[in-house]
Amino acid sequence: MKIEANPFVAASKIEIDGPFIGREVDFKYVVSQMEAAQPTSINIVGDKKLGKSCLLYRFSQVWENLVGKPDKYVVIYLSCDNVLESRENSFYQHIAETLCASNHVPKDSELFAAMQVDDWTREKQLLKPTMKFFPA
Repeated sequence: MKIEANPFVAASKIEIDGPFIGREVDFKYVVSQMEAAQPTSINIVGDKKLGKSCLLYRFSQVWENLVGKPDKYVVIYLSCDNVLESRENSFYQHIAETLCASNHVPKDSELFAAMQVDDWTREKQLLKPTMKFFPA
């Protein structure tokens, strides 16, 4: 059996602000996992050019309108295309910079303060005291 090539090939993720048709069920599933009593991680898996990155990018734009309590979450779209180096500490630095650029991480919060690191080498970070995210 011959499998035909995907006719909907795009060069990269589509970055639009208009309507996003046909993915409401996917958005509802992501929100249900976020708001569950025991939130879980979600894997979005599929062949190339099916819209995985576009789905995540769009979700990062509209999630506040989909969740019940937006102040409980920080949602960022993190493109690893922007990480120029393949070193682990560059990846952590990219996450920290993206989180700090979010409007949902207050500049006076513990999370923001914890992201202000010059050296993201894992061994150095493991030696530092940990931050409290949840009430005792």
